[in-house]
Amino acid sequence: MIELCHTLQLENQELLLKIKDLETELDKKNETEEQFSEQEALVQSKIDGLLEKLNYFVLFFLRMEI
Repeated sequence: MIELCHTLQLENQELLLKIKDLETELDKKNETEEQFSEQEALVQSKIDGLLEKLNYFVLFFLRMEI
């Protein structure tokens, strides 16, 4: 009975370590995903700005031709 209890305690410790490792891995993945989302938003913002400038130039040159 004591041996079983000791074995279960060891298994419990191993599982707790596994949980801690998985939580750490999940935190890293969440951080990476957040950074990716921020970069994606920045890129989209730059694209929007460039499209706005392009639209301005197109309208400007179209007015010059009229």
